[in-house]
Amino acid sequence: MMAGWDITHGEEEQEYTLKFLPSSDAFYTFKGRLGEQRSLPGRDGPPGAQYVTLPPLMPWANRLVSGFRPGNVEQEREKAAALFDSENFRISLPALDRYKQDFIKAMTALKK
Repeated sequence: MMAGWDITHGEEEQEYTLKFLPSSDAFYTFKGRLGEQRSLPGRDGPPGAQYVTLPPLMPWANRLVSGFRPGNVEQEREKAAALFDSENFRISLPALDRYKQDFIKAMTALKK
């Protein structure tokens, strides 16, 4: 009874471009509460914010392998530089495959 009518009729199409907010945006840095208090700890960030990393790295398996650093600092720098396309705000999937291969190689070596 107290809700409004959120109806659009599409009378005028809007031009837009989707893009990610920078991590320094107030949406991610705001320290207040934007809703009911959470009953369980474990997340920091505003309620509803699902921002953890870039979308191709959101699946747990991708986060696991991209966070695994078996090489020396120089090797890992090269892999990270190949992984992140900061100009276009994208992840290189072939570079992510290298992380997967390194992870599988290391886990296979543990079994021996």
